Amino acid sequence: MGMFGWFLYTLGPSMAFLRDETGMSRTLSSLYPVIASVGGIIAGFLVAPIVARYGRGWLLRGGSISLALGISLFISGGPFAVTVAGPFFSAAAGAGCVVGVSAFLSAQQRGAGDAAITEANTVAAAFGILGPIALGVAATWLGGWRFSLLLLVISLVVLEIARGRDLTVYRIDDRVERDATGQRPAMPALTWWAILTLVFTTAIEMSYIFWATDLLASRGTWETAAAAAGLSALLLGLFVGRAGGSWLVERLDAERSLLLALATLAIGFAFTWIWPVAWVILIGLFIVGLGISVQFPLGMARVMRASAGQADKAAGIASSGVGVAGMIIPFVLAVLADSIGVHYAFLIVPALIAVSVLLLRMRPVPAAVEPKVTNG
Repeated sequence: MGMFGWFLYTLGPSMAFLRDETGMSRTLSSLYPVIASVGGIIAGFLVAPIVARYGRGWLLRGGSISLALGISLFISGGPFAVTVAGPFFSAAAGAGCVVGVSAFLSAQQRGAGDAAITEANTVAAAFGILGPIALGVAATWLGGWRFSLLLLVISLVVLEIARGRDLTVYRIDDRVERDATGQRPAMPALTWWAILTLVFTTAIEMSYIFWATDLLASRGTWETAAAAAGLSALLLGLFVGRAGGSWLVERLDAERSLLLALATLAIGFAFTWIWPVAWVILIGLFIVGLGISVQFPLGMARVMRASAGQADKAAGIASSGVGVAGMIIPFVLAVLADSIGVHYAFLIVPALIAVSVLLLRMRPVPAAVEPKVTNG
């Protein structure tokens, strides 16, 4: 989770360096997150069959290897067709790891699953803070931004060596059981509503992750390297929010926690959008980080809780849905930014917040969802 967080939160700032090197437009560079989203979509539908056949352990190991491969392609310096394949493999690998880790923690921790998943995402946020900082340092003092991602590839190799050969520990509730009549439980309709809510809340996060650097550069008049490092303000808020998120979830249910997060996010948006001052935007990005910190982990936990015992399948479909959002939102923002400017393009954020609040109020997920049974 941490390694994927490093790459995910570094991809957006890396695109700014690529544009400086190659002169490509924002619209063309937006194909990197679009292709990444395609990888995430495909991986989401493959997770359940892979887990059923090989187990979660091999899903996670394959994810680490594929993530290292994808990053290597991205930083290879090759033609566009080669480098754009990097985010595809990296996002597919990361999606599989996120689903596998989330389902494993949900099964292992039971009632503490929401808090455990939030803590796992805290690790991802911690590594995410380091990513843009390392990117800026590498670009300024270590001969190029690619060095920071090369370090990540090496770290992934070390991770798999440390993990060892025994992967059986991950096989907890990783098969859907049939009842005495040979029937299997069907995911309730509520699962799809929970997935839709997760898609909209994650779209808000992606809007900032991929384009906050450009917002800071254009509104705060920072150089590209400084703006890339400035994204760490958002990631610091993300880390602080997730670090305290498990404490919050233990005292409030997921529904109220998510509503509180969206309210915080709205305040952060106001700071980043209204005042064209760099330090004010940095404060806004920190508040935005606080707001988006629990959206994905709690949203994924809601999906698995609503699935009535089919966590891997539901989480996989949710991952694909998030991939669809990641494919559409960065591209829409890029087109809007090229036509009306980054500032006004970000008005898409309050619209996404409003839809998310509406879905939460319309279709809350209770603490437990009873499975339904269908033929087959």
